[in-house]
Amino acid sequence: LEALTAASRHAPNDASLWDAISVVAARLGNWDSADLAFERAMRVDPRNADLLQAQGNRLHCRRRYAEAIETYRRALLLAPDYVQPHIALAWSYILWKGETDTLRSVLAGLPDIEPGGGARGSAWSRRSC
Repeated sequence: LEALTAASRHAPNDASLWDAISVVAARLGNWDSADLAFERAMRVDPRNADLLQAQGNRLHCRRRYAEAIETYRRALLLAPDYVQPHIALAWSYILWKGETDTLRSVLAGLPDIEPGGGARGSAWSRRSC
């Protein structure tokens, strides 16, 4: 975190760097710092659905399901075919309200995926809660 923070002083407009700071801060349990770094990344790259997906995952892990769902929806506005926010959104509804209808709808609408192939990005696979 110290090295990333130092690097951010030299590259303040690098959204990936702010995303990395957010990831590390979250892993350390520094949620306020993680949220601030995410907001900084979004100011730098406001059309980045991967950033929104990752933040949605962090909110989901904190059981802030309503906020996670809103964040996944924002990601889907930017990238409607991005599979991960669809699945994560459905999972949030299951854990929050016990609703499975969204998951059924998502699964019915998914394209066939080859084994080993898959969804755009890797934000969901990085999720750890």
